Amino acid sequence: MVETVLGKSIFQSALQSYIRTYQFSNADHEMLFEKFTEAAADTVRDWCGRPMNITHAIFSQQPYNDVTNLPPNNTFGYMWPIPFYWKNYRHYYKNNETSLKWLIPAYETCAKSATASYNRAIHWDMDKVHLIGDQLAIATERDRKGMPFSYHKVLDLITTILPKYPHYATFRIAQDFIDFLERLFMDGPDYELFKAGIRRWLEENYNILGYTTTGNWNNDMTRYLMLPYAVRYDVGTSAEEATEAYGHALIICTCPSLSSFSNMWPITWRWFGERSNLPVCFSTSKRLRR
Repeated sequence: MVETVLGKSIFQSALQSYIRTYQFSNADHEMLFEKFTEAAADTVRDWCGRPMNITHAIFSQQPYNDVTNLPPNNTFGYMWPIPFYWKNYRHYYKNNETSLKWLIPAYETCAKSATASYNRAIHWDMDKVHLIGDQLAIATERDRKGMPFSYHKVLDLITTILPKYPHYATFRIAQDFIDFLERLFMDGPDYELFKAGIRRWLEENYNILGYTTTGNWNNDMTRYLMLPYAVRYDVGTSAEEATEAYGHALIICTCPSLSSFSNMWPITWRWFGERSNLPVCFSTSKRLRR
């Protein structure tokens, strides 16, 4: 297993170093793994070229622009979890397969666990996202392997969870599935029926969110992620709202000052900028230059 992770050459060099160092003395397994760690440190380096510290790491992020020039964000104060994924090599030595998993922020788990009553079920908000994602992954994997599959459970879960639940993570996990269904129904006779079904998913959230910037990261990002779909499927007054936002984008983009962009939410730039040849100034929620 160690050889699989490190590679044959690094594995052999670690063993040779171990034998040379302790050939005339006693040694234990901790000394062996020290040699493996030394060998791995020579190959795994950070972006500054320094050996990677595999025991502890701290990551941080901050907006590109001055916080005082950014739209108000009282909920998170421009601090949010950085999504990390880790690759699991647990069974790689058996079938050469790995799995990629999201590292859930620990503070969320600790905070809710501390408030749990004894032997009482907790309905986690993140579980709603996992339910949809897991069912979609199961159906997709069975389809890939040529096995019998159905998206009925995915449809049932989205129909149950998504309406009246206007949260970014939930709509984001459903977004790829909506795009997949769009490709299936686009040129078929049931496309209008499909659009009616999507409107059922979106209308209640559209009315709950409104289209006025609130400073709440979750609400505002959900709104701007959902707006293109609301326009596509003729939900409420979304077409008029999008036209007004587009006109506002054109006006803002003519301003020479960088700070003048602070009242324009970044996802709006990304959405409109990719669909027209506007000079996009901010492309992500971290305010990075394109």
